[in-house]
Amino acid sequence: MFHFLKDTRFDYGDLTFNPPQEDYLGFATVTPPIPGTVVSMQVRSPTTRKFDADYVIANRGILCSHDLKRILEQLDTGILFYKAQVIWRDGKIIEKEYFLMHISEHRDCLSYESSRFKDREAFIASGEKDVDVLTHFDFIDLDKNKIGNARCFYISNSPFPYMPVVSNDIATKLLLMRLKGVSVLPVSEYVWNEFSG
Repeated sequence: MFHFLKDTRFDYGDLTFNPPQEDYLGFATVTPPIPGTVVSMQVRSPTTRKFDADYVIANRGILCSHDLKRILEQLDTGILFYKAQVIWRDGKIIEKEYFLMHISEHRDCLSYESSRFKDREAFIASGEKDVDVLTHFDFIDLDKNKIGNARCFYISNSPFPYMPVVSNDIATKLLLMRLKGVSVLPVSEYVWNEFSG
């Protein structure tokens, strides 16, 4: 069984990299940031009162807390981590430690044959290439043969390539942690639509 990691807070900010890396876009980038990169996130939302999440979706990647990083490293997920500083709206640096999570693994493992989704005819007409025509999945099925031994990855050739997927053992450990800012959801039970992000 595999699980999505889904953020539960939506009011964070913008990532910057030093040296600049304009091509870096988290889920769409297989190549990790340059070693020694300094990552910063400027909090932008006027509604954020307390910044304490363990899992943060920013405009160009995912940040995690030190506690989440420690668990993911112990579980040998293959995720690369880059220290990140989070800067409050007034320019003050938030004391809690954060890290950019870089997930290099991408798998073309979505089974369109056994998944249930709307817009099947438009997708087939596109040669099963235009995932932008897809708007709703009632049931998501992954082809385990195409996953191989990956335990943390993104699903390529899908309308949700930005949602990390983790194996059941990782999900079980994360659920025990009672993390802030993240839900761990079974892929096969997740109902996706173009607005659920």
